[in-house]
Amino acid sequence: MTFSKSFLGSLLLAGVGIASPISHQSPRGAPPYGLRGSRPANSTVFLDSHASHSNPGVATADSVNTLSFNNWAGAILESSGVTSVVGTFTIPQPQLPSGADSSTSYCGCAWLGIDGDSDVCPNGGLLQAGTAWCIQGNTPSFYAWYEWWPAQEMITFDNFDVTAGDEITVTITATSTSTGYALLENVSQGTSVRHTWKTESPSLCEATGEWIVEDFSDISSDGSTSLAPFANYGQVTFTGNSATVNRQTVGISQAQPVNMVQNGYTISQSTISNGKVVVTYEG
Repeated sequence: MTFSKSFLGSLLLAGVGIASPISHQSPRGAPPYGLRGSRPANSTVFLDSHASHSNPGVATADSVNTLSFNNWAGAILESSGVTSVVGTFTIPQPQLPSGADSSTSYCGCAWLGIDGDSDVCPNGGLLQAGTAWCIQGNTPSFYAWYEWWPAQEMITFDNFDVTAGDEITVTITATSTSTGYALLENVSQGTSVRHTWKTESPSLCEATGEWIVEDFSDISSDGSTSLAPFANYGQVTFTGNSATVNRQTVGISQAQPVNMVQNGYTISQSTISNGKVVVTYEG
């Protein structure tokens, strides 16, 4: 995920950029935008929405094909001809993590996308959309967004309200390697919103599909990056999951689970069973 140009009023204090997922080891960057939480004036938040296996120690695979990234948890399906992904999740009620500072904003997001793994698609684009949440003190905030990374900053959907407890269905479709659309349906509120991309670049590889809960990164004034404070989201379950692969609809039984591991500790753990992806905050 990357950046957005608008956000919930009280959160416009901070610059946020959503960036790239970690493919199997390191995320691809993304541009800063001005939303998400009350971040310090000298920092930007972004989502690491393009991932790659290239940076040592960021992501590994265990004996049961579970990948470990430092800012992603969920599932990745790798195949040729991936042109659509679909899934439904309920937006969690974020909580402050143990030992939290009430003056700090803690965030996270859930999204679906195509081509987030930069090891598989090193020079291609990333098509993605989802929702994000933050909490500062006792005040939570929520928004929905889309982007074609890295050409487009993350943009929030206008006139599409989301909040904790809302059931959201996301459909990401590539109509070609340079065009596509994102459809978000708020099943709980009976509303929907759609964005269509026309002739974007870089082109997609159509090589992976993703169902992800993500931590953000901070970009400080000196250009250095670090993971931003991560909210306790409890659990996010992706249901109704499928992908279109070579014009055929498939489930996610062949997807690989992804755990979020930071400094040797599992922050979020994922399981794939009976077509569901369950992502649990471990703290």
